[in-house]
Amino acid sequence: MFLSTTDYPSGKIIEYNIESSRDSKNKDIKAINDQLTFKEEISFGKVHIRKDNGDLWYINPSDTIARFITNDQLELFHKWDKQPLLPTDQQFDSLKEIGGLPSSKYSLHPDNLQFPARVTTKSGLQVDLCLFHFSKSPPFQSYFKKVLLLNDIADIKPSELSLSHDLRLASTQADEIRMSFYPFMVKTNTGRLLTYNGITQFASTGDIKGNEIIEEVDFSYDRFDKIMDVSSDEITFIIGKWDDKLQELFSQYTQVLERKTAPNIGIANSGADEKSINIWSRIKQLFGA
Repeated sequence: MFLSTTDYPSGKIIEYNIESSRDSKNKDIKAINDQLTFKEEISFGKVHIRKDNGDLWYINPSDTIARFITNDQLELFHKWDKQPLLPTDQQFDSLKEIGGLPSSKYSLHPDNLQFPARVTTKSGLQVDLCLFHFSKSPPFQSYFKKVLLLNDIADIKPSELSLSHDLRLASTQADEIRMSFYPFMVKTNTGRLLTYNGITQFASTGDIKGNEIIEEVDFSYDRFDKIMDVSSDEITFIIGKWDDKLQELFSQYTQVLERKTAPNIGIANSGADEKSINIWSRIKQLFGA
């Protein structure tokens, strides 16, 4: 059972299971929970404040998970709470053409969809390395350092830095071969091998374009150099809410990933090249790509 999440390197508990916090054996999270008192309701959950030190904690609607938030995050919650933040038909079509990634069924977070993009804001600012994040819940994620709201956005374009949709989907299926290491190895158009760790949206922050990466290959330590990484600190998260259209798209993407291992699409015993081909064929069938 999930107990808590600890921030690295501070060691501070930033998330915990409320039911487990009522057990005296779990002293650290019980000490936090015993000090919480109600502060305010929001449209999807509520906020409590810790009596002994003033820390703020967001509690989900089902009262199962408590998450530490900052004062700045609470201010963002208030902005998020007051606005619809749903894509227009044109925005939805642009995002659907780019292709999104659904959250994992194992996630502790509510269902969400993320789309990589390059945007122009209503103030005329052009921003690359953006991830649109659509969810029922407010943006409580501590790693969302740079944030815009959907209503700040005037135009959406594909990012030259993002991987193709089929490769991004394939990255969600990388296997864990040691603790927190989910190698996703790919080949560029020059034959260079690159290794990412797990879910991968962007090829780089600028030196490698997404269209330079042509296929997934089987991971091998013999060919492994280093982990390529685009830090969340480099990404601008654009926050939107959730509706039936997004839920339907989420379900379609999830079906694509579930069928990845189904015998009738020939993936179970195939190589990496065939995996990418079959995933992409399913996307074409579902979305008319």
